[in-house]
Amino acid sequence: MASFKKLGFNKYKFDFRIDGKRIRMTKNCTLQEARTILKGLQSKAVFPNLNNQNNKTLYEECDNFINNYIIKGYRENTIYSYRLAFKYLKECYGDILISNINPEAFYMFLNIKYDNPVSKNTILKHARALFNSIDGPKFALYKVPKKITQHFTDDELDLLYDHMDRKLFNHIWVLDNTGMRLSEMLEHSYLDKDYIKIGSSSKTWAERLVPAYNCHDQYREMKKDPFTRWGVTQRFSKLIKKLGINTDKKTKHLRNTFALRLLLETGDIFYVSRMIGHESVKTTEKYYLPFHKDYLMRVFKGVHFVPKNDEKDHFLGSYPAKFQSERLDSNQRPHDPQSCALESKYREIPARFK
Repeated sequence: MASFKKLGFNKYKFDFRIDGKRIRMTKNCTLQEARTILKGLQSKAVFPNLNNQNNKTLYEECDNFINNYIIKGYRENTIYSYRLAFKYLKECYGDILISNINPEAFYMFLNIKYDNPVSKNTILKHARALFNSIDGPKFALYKVPKKITQHFTDDELDLLYDHMDRKLFNHIWVLDNTGMRLSEMLEHSYLDKDYIKIGSSSKTWAERLVPAYNCHDQYREMKKDPFTRWGVTQRFSKLIKKLGINTDKKTKHLRNTFALRLLLETGDIFYVSRMIGHESVKTTEKYYLPFHKDYLMRVFKGVHFVPKNDEKDHFLGSYPAKFQSERLDSNQRPHDPQSCALESKYREIPARFK
């Protein structure tokens, strides 16, 4: 018995048996072509175009893939990361036919280049995207142990603010109070009255509004004379190292800090997901579910969790992952970003920057 399943736009997976052996394969084709192939498989007909052999070279496929991404309008940083991954592929294999590629050779190559499995997986994901688009060899990712999300405590932030200059403070304070990505703050946002509007050209390709009540003046001052992304990250990393704070913590972890504070304050992961620009609440759950309410209350000393309904233990960890859209009605959900921001008095601007 043969069957097929749609994987994406003009991409189908076929599942069938030949001589008692189960075979699975993917193919780029239209729905009509997929149905024709399925009929052929069910009648045990032979289709020459089912052959997965690819007679194009690695260099040709890499160039075609990059050109397609440029035409589709992907960001420069995304294109650069793919170019880097394909550079390693070319170094490892040379200009050989796709059908002659052996994944094991690339694993050995990456083991020499990198010690960190996360870095290896980043390259492998790009390689998989290339080969999946052309029915090439299959690459498996390295198993990486899951670590808890890094974040800053109130004491660490107070120490950092006490030792940074005004210009760097403006950048870090805005990140700390809005949960924006660094690229969003510098390149894809602008002030719209009491809100910061993040444009659709940012990472999520969706516009959103972030309240700016606690960082309105700092954002305006920062925009007049901004650092580059490299300038912010380098200055911040040097200050962290100088003060003896965990050097694994970067500017991106200010975003995690903002999200955890907001989760403790509202108990609503759906609202947190929208504020930080995640396309799916499942992404937010992945990073912030491991934290318990009592731990967050110790870390963020000025934030006090107040239940939004009559249940005493109304917190994310007490409910199934999907409870946010089912358990909270419109009266219980943190409804208005303005009211949430005005209630959010957990941090005051340091006196020397007022």
